[in-house]
Amino acid sequence: MSNDYTYKVGGSLSEEAPSYVVRQADDKLYQNLKLGGFCYVLNSRQMGKTSLLVRTMRKLEASGVYCTTIDVSGRGSQNIQPEQWYASIVYTLVANFQLANASEFMRGWWQERLSISPVQRFGEFIEEVLLNKISGDIVVFIDEIDSILSLQFESDDFFALIRSCYEKRSLNSNYKRLTFALIGVATPSDLISDKTRTPFNIGCAIQLYGFKVDEAVPLLKGLHCVENPLTVLQEVLAWTNGQPFLTQKLCNSIYNQHQKFISVENIVKTQIITNWESQDEPPHLKTIRDRISARETRAGSLLGLYQSILRNGAVPIDDSPEQIELRLSGLVVEESGYLKVYNKIYASIFNLHWVEKMLNNLRPYSEVFTAWVASNYQDESRLLQGKALQDALLWANGKNLSNDDYRFLSASQELEKQEFENALAVKEEESRILAQANDTLYKAQNKARKQIRVGASVLTISLIGTVIASFMSFKATQHAQYVQEVSTLEQTGVATLRQFENKQIEPLISAMETGQKLRQLVRSQNLSDYPTTTPILALQTIVDKITERTQLTGHKNNITDANWSKDGKYIATTSLNNISIWDTSGKLQTEINNYQGGLVNIRWNPNGKFILSANLKVAQIWDLSNKSSLNVKTQNMLPQVDWSLDSNFIYLSTSGKNIYISDNTGKRLTTLIGHTELVNSVRFIANGRMIASTSLDKTTRIWDISGKSIAILQKFNTLSLIQISADRKYIVGFPEDNSSIFYIWDANGKLLSKIPKENFYVSLNGNYIIKNPFNGGDNIARILNFKGQQIAKLKGHTQPIFNVSISPDGQNFVTTSFDNTARIWDLTGKQLAKLEGHQDHVTGAEFSPNGKLIVTASADTTARVWNISGKFLFELPNRDYVSSAQFTKDGKHIITSAGNKVRVWDLSGRQIAEYEHETSLAGVEPSPDGKKIMTITLLNNRVRTWRLDNLDTLLTRGCDWLQDYLATHPTARERLKVCNTKI
Repeated sequence: MSNDYTYKVGGSLSEEAPSYVVRQADDKLYQNLKLGGFCYVLNSRQMGKTSLLVRTMRKLEASGVYCTTIDVSGRGSQNIQPEQWYASIVYTLVANFQLANASEFMRGWWQERLSISPVQRFGEFIEEVLLNKISGDIVVFIDEIDSILSLQFESDDFFALIRSCYEKRSLNSNYKRLTFALIGVATPSDLISDKTRTPFNIGCAIQLYGFKVDEAVPLLKGLHCVENPLTVLQEVLAWTNGQPFLTQKLCNSIYNQHQKFISVENIVKTQIITNWESQDEPPHLKTIRDRISARETRAGSLLGLYQSILRNGAVPIDDSPEQIELRLSGLVVEESGYLKVYNKIYASIFNLHWVEKMLNNLRPYSEVFTAWVASNYQDESRLLQGKALQDALLWANGKNLSNDDYRFLSASQELEKQEFENALAVKEEESRILAQANDTLYKAQNKARKQIRVGASVLTISLIGTVIASFMSFKATQHAQYVQEVSTLEQTGVATLRQFENKQIEPLISAMETGQKLRQLVRSQNLSDYPTTTPILALQTIVDKITERTQLTGHKNNITDANWSKDGKYIATTSLNNISIWDTSGKLQTEINNYQGGLVNIRWNPNGKFILSANLKVAQIWDLSNKSSLNVKTQNMLPQVDWSLDSNFIYLSTSGKNIYISDNTGKRLTTLIGHTELVNSVRFIANGRMIASTSLDKTTRIWDISGKSIAILQKFNTLSLIQISADRKYIVGFPEDNSSIFYIWDANGKLLSKIPKENFYVSLNGNYIIKNPFNGGDNIARILNFKGQQIAKLKGHTQPIFNVSISPDGQNFVTTSFDNTARIWDLTGKQLAKLEGHQDHVTGAEFSPNGKLIVTASADTTARVWNISGKFLFELPNRDYVSSAQFTKDGKHIITSAGNKVRVWDLSGRQIAEYEHETSLAGVEPSPDGKKIMTITLLNNRVRTWRLDNLDTLLTRGCDWLQDYLATHPTARERLKVCNTKI
């Protein structure tokens, strides 16, 4: 026995630790960081991540690389603010790299830059201090990165900054010397959902696997105290499957008890499995248990998934959130495309009995549920009814449960619905008998009236009172039944959606029945008349997913442009190999392949009969009736094409100096002559009544539609923004050279003013400019006239203004800010309303088409709707950072985009649809008629359209899909009476 040999059970191993096991990840992480690559090690706990970090850092330092580690779990409490959080990171870097006295540095350099955001200061620190003070290669290890999830502020900016350090390498070679490594228990999608800002798609994932026999040779030294140490080690690995913590712990137990050693199995059972909770020191098994049960909303689905793995031995990998979460717990591992229990120790402790016990602890209805399952799902006496069912549904709302749970709740609801219908039938029979009795009584009354008039009068008054009382009682009962039915429909809709995650036919039929019942309750097409929209949401979601979403996937190359036709009936898409025209069901109508490639963009003409396309050398007009085209060749680039309001279009001449205007047959209408060098861009402005052109002669010219020159803008030859004010007195231009300067000319082209270095929003109808100091300053937006003179100040925000939106009539506007508020202003700078309630910065705001409503989007995962007076109306909850919120073109619905989901709401705040992509969205565009939505994901080359259907249309679509099924299932067909005419 070696007295100086030790195994390390828990915590990180030092570089010189004799029991350190070198794995493939050691070399991969070192080599990638040495070459300047961004790396991340995201895995379950106690897999040796920190030990890997320590060893790799020491190895890099030995080769001359400057390294440090930042443990972000020690950055303070959950309530820490961005200012403190980023300051603590900078403080650590200054102190660890000994760049200066850390306290003095923070009081000086850091405090001097309070006018800019903390993340911007961190970025400046990296460029101005870190990279200047240290001349060699730098690696920053960020440990416990998952603790960033508990922060109360938006952390996406932190990861975006890391990504920017890599993107700046092409501009500043100093950044090539800096790289990062992230270590923790999380997934990239947990840490940042915005795929356009994430660093994880440019980095290298370092996978940590269990010890293999050939890797675990260093562990043999401590086992020389027993016979056949290699065989013993193999038995250890057979129990642990190489899990680092358990392997070290088991080897350590053998090492300490070598004289009493009987077998590996004996030690496993006596020192790990038996009474495992009391023997689990340092905690390992309890950590796994707690990670699974920590979040009650997810515990049910995680346990249900794990239960399936135990019962079936394995389940196929599908990278669902539940599978990823279960893998991060460490309980299961991926193997040959399947999820399996990681090792025999876990399988022995976390067995089916343990799973059932955990599930029973979660369920408020565990006793009757267990009895119902034991009866092979047949004992209806165990099902829930009344308040017990309502309490169970309330508890289940928002949770991901097992399939058996949903089956139990669904069966309970079905039984209650049947009993309610039976009771209703009995009530109807009682009403019939009562009516018959009343009729008999009425006849008796007439007879009595003839005999005793006075007595009959008294009897009549009594009967009238009885009838009135009976009628009022009946109406009250009827209203109570109505409320109960609406509640049942709403709960059934929620349960159906959850059931659909695992099945298709049954949930669709359930959704159809619920929709049919709702249709019977409400005989209106107006959505505002519906007491609940949950059944519509369930039916919309299921019909869309079960028939598969409309996918425009005919392009082999990346989609470069997508446009609705003016009537909203068609979509045109382009790629580098073709133009495709689709209807809104996703059916390909026309495909054009014979143009000369390299497409830039396309535009429908106003009447929808022609499409204009352009690449680098050729503009083409396509007649969709016969797929023919007119080619217009040019000598220089044609970056944009467009139609005028009367369907004429502009293209460049073969000489490159003149501009020809042609009709849609290619017939030349007029020529614009004046530029002395090549023309490089042309476009319509002022609603198609004027034309702006730029040239290499360093001028921009403004023309009217007849070809008359109106103004010449000297030393300005860009069309990033060029517009004419409503009264035609001013021309506004904004160059593409990143100088952030507005140019304003009078109608004759005389330069009036240049307004530098800010963000601007222009109201051409109101003839004013809003100046937004987004990049710092006093947080005050200003209203300027077109001479650059300040006419009002918008004073009130306490942090930078994020966005400005102008009302349709140009008389009001709303600003959004990092101070978690939005504010409504008039043209005098008077604050009309302060929109308060968001818990994080407000990213955007938009007016409704009629200007009466405002929707705001926020990083707090919600959107909010307000009236023009600033009164809060309702909240639209999402589950991710809300990147956009907008009204449909007809103003009848609101669309929110968050993560990879688009949600649609009615104007009372009820959700009516939800559409999902596999990846983040590049854009969301409602159709002109307000009845469809186009979502675009450029990364995976998909454009999809979604329908906003009313209940009748949804029922029809569901019937169409179920047609074959109902033909062979008469019972289901009888239940779905709405489909009887469809079969």
